[in-house]
Parts: sequence; structure tokens; C-alpha cells
Amino acid sequence: MKPASFALRFGDMSRLLVVLLIAAALAAPATALAAPPWSAPATIPGALGSSTPIVVTPAGTAVLLAPISRTAAGSPGGPPSELVGLGPNGQPGPAQPVAIAAGLLTTYAGNHIAIAGSTLVNGTITDRSRSTVALGTAGGALGAAHGLSASTGQHVMGLAGSARGDLAVVTGDASHTRTVYVRRAGTTSFRVALRIAVSSRARGATVAVGPKGDVLVVWEDDHAIFARHIGPTGHAGAVHRLGDGVQSQLQAAIDASGRLEVAWKTQRVSEGESNTPAIVRFATAAPGHGFGPQRTVETVGASGTGRFVAAPGVRLIAETDGSTLLAWTGFDAGHFVVRATEVVGGHRGTPQTLSPAGEDAVLGDAATGADGAAIVAWRSGVQGADPVPGATETVFASLRDPGATTFGGPEQVSQTGEDVPTAPFAARDPASGRSFVAYAPLTGGVQASARP
Repeated sequence: MKPASFALRFGDMSRLLVVLLIAAALAAPATALAAPPWSAPATIPGALGSSTPIVVTPAGTAVLLAPISRTAAGSPGGPPSELVGLGPNGQPGPAQPVAIAAGLLTTYAGNHIAIAGSTLVNGTITDRSRSTVALGTAGGALGAAHGLSASTGQHVMGLAGSARGDLAVVTGDASHTRTVYVRRAGTTSFRVALRIAVSSRARGATVAVGPKGDVLVVWEDDHAIFARHIGPTGHAGAVHRLGDGVQSQLQAAIDASGRLEVAWKTQRVSEGESNTPAIVRFATAAPGHGFGPQRTVETVGASGTGRFVAAPGVRLIAETDGSTLLAWTGFDAGHFVVRATEVVGGHRGTPQTLSPAGEDAVLGDAATGADGAAIVAWRSGVQGADPVPGATETVFASLRDPGATTFGGPEQVSQTGEDVPTAPFAARDPASGRSFVAYAPLTGGVQASARP
């Protein structure tokens, strides 16, 4: 009798324990950190610096472009960068030297990659440097770097490619000119598609390539944001003034329908202090139509030393399903936060906050894959630009699975206690669904990690 009675009481206690555990799980904050499935970060040999773009080709090959220490490599006059293939767990493969500095990286035409940047003169970028481009295949040979015509003194500001095989580069120089070079699918050379005269108050520029080979160039001049569309045949449309912008970080995209989209973060910063609020804005144009008025996505009113919104501030990426991913650094209840939403047909959806409530975080990078899959990489412990006192600047990633409408919880990428003072870079493999993140810790070097 006693054993049976004990068994009954034990069963009741078990059921009660299950109920309590379920209740506790339901009561837990939605921002509880997910168990990190990321691979242990792997060191990229010889790499340094904070600019380490990473891409995955449609064929599923991941590569990373990184500056290298030429002195440590034993060749002070050697190539300033290297291209490194990444294995399924983020492990680096053999490196290829790249004779391009301050390079940007993109994919095009299946398994092809393009690198655009500057040549060095006496070991540095000067007004005698040229804008150059190197083409190759991911995991294969990289061709020699070739200078763009009449590009002496110009520096690469934007690079984009398409699955069809088109490439576009926008450069800028001290002579107040922005130049757009285009290499059409099936051709072998870059040609000047457009020259844009700008004033001495001009800032950055960027470029996007559409699925049909059309090009969208965006630039800031005289505290305003402008855009111009170049059709597949090379015809350049009218100049459009999109809205206001100061020291802007620019993003451009052309979705699957041909809709033109531009996002930018504007904020005046002087000697490390934010003199104006950071404002994230968005503008769009339906195919065959002009741009509508600028729309404010969010205003970040934080002020003070180091509390401006660090680059990139905003990311805008066209997806294969016709939508566009928009991610940015926002502000909520006294804290910097990371948000994301979908843009469909020019209409923004309801934003999702990816970083935990009550913590400071800033955007790092974003990338998309097939069937709506996406990754947004960000750093916690950052008050806009400077670290939270006593906190570690840690890299996290939020992922959205194929077919899903929301992102999952934060997943830690960098190691516990490892400070990361600059923005990470992210990529998504459209073939396998694998995600990659590269970052530069405070202790030096470059680390790469992958998630199956």
C-alpha cells in the first residue's frame, strides 16, 4: 500500500514539476539567448584590420577578403590584401594575394567574384592611386587586377553584381566627380556609363544592379541624397532628389520586379559627438515611375560623446522572392537596438527588434539566402559607437529560416570575453543554408565562424 501511495504521490509531483517547467518557460523573456550552434571561431592567417567583407556565391562557395600585414608576411612591398576560401566550419583555406587595397567584394554569374579597390603608391593610397578590379571564380583562380579607364585619383565607393553576370562600380575623386563603370553580362570590359558632377560638399556613393542588368547609383551632395537609374541598354534616366542627408551611409537595391529602393542613415558627427539625431530614411520608385517622398524609418535621438550611430547604421538587401530586407540601428527606452523588417512592393512591414530589451546593441551586417532566409549580425555592449562602460562588445547573429516571417533569438558568435570594437561581416549560403560571420577582435587578427 505504501509503495503504491508513494508512486501516486511521486507521479503527482512529476506532473506538477512539468507544469511548473512549462510555466517558467512561457514566462521567460523572449530575448533569452539561444544556445550558440556556431563553430569555434577560426583565425584567418596574416589578416588584419576591420574591413573583411565575406560573400557566398550562388554555387555555395564562401570567400573572405582581408587586408594583410605585409611586414609580417615578409614582403613589405607585396600585395596589401588576400582572398581566403572558407570551409563549412569557417576554417580558412589557401589564401590568394590580391594587389588591391581597401577592396570591396561581390559575386556575379554563378560562382564568379569581383574585387574592386585602389592601387598603392609608395605603400599607401594617394591621389595618384587608380581604381582597379580583379575578377575570378570563388575557390579558383583570381585574375590580375586591371585599372579602370581614367580612374587615377578616384577611389571605389560601391560595387555590385548580378546573377545574370552584370557588374557595376562607382568611384569618386577629389575633383568632385562620381563615375559609374558597368561591365555587361557577356562582355569582357568595364565602360563608363555615367559621370556625375558634384560639389565640394559631396560625400559617399553606392550602386546596385538589377536582375535585368539595370543599375541604380545613389550619392550624397550638398546635404541631399540623389539617385539615377541606368537602364539595361545604358540609357541614363533623370536625376532624382530623394531627401535630406548629412554624412550619410547609403544603401541601394533593385528588387525582382525592377522596383528601385534606397535607404540611408543621416547624422552629423563632429569630433566623436553627435550634433544631430541619427535618422534612418527610405525612398522607393515603382518600375517606370519616379521616386516617392522620403519616409522616416526611425529617429535615434541619443546625444553625447561616442553616442552617434556607428557604421553601417542601415542595410538594404534585395531577396530572391521579390521582397527586400531592411535592417538598422534604432533606439528604444534609452537603449540602442537592432531592428529588421521586410519591404514588399515598396511597403515596409512591422519592425522586429532583434537585440534583447534593456541592452545596447548596434547593427553590423545582413545577408539573405533562398526562400526568405536571412541573417543579421550585430554587436551588443555598444552605445551607438563607444562601448558600454564595463561591458564586452560581443558579436551576435539573428537568423530567419526559409519560409519564416520572423527572426529567431540572438545567437552568440564571438567568444565570451572577446571584445570586438568594429562591425562584423555576414554572408548566407543560398545552396546549403549555412551562415558565415567574420569579425576583428580587439586583440588583433580576423576570426571567422560558420553555422550549419
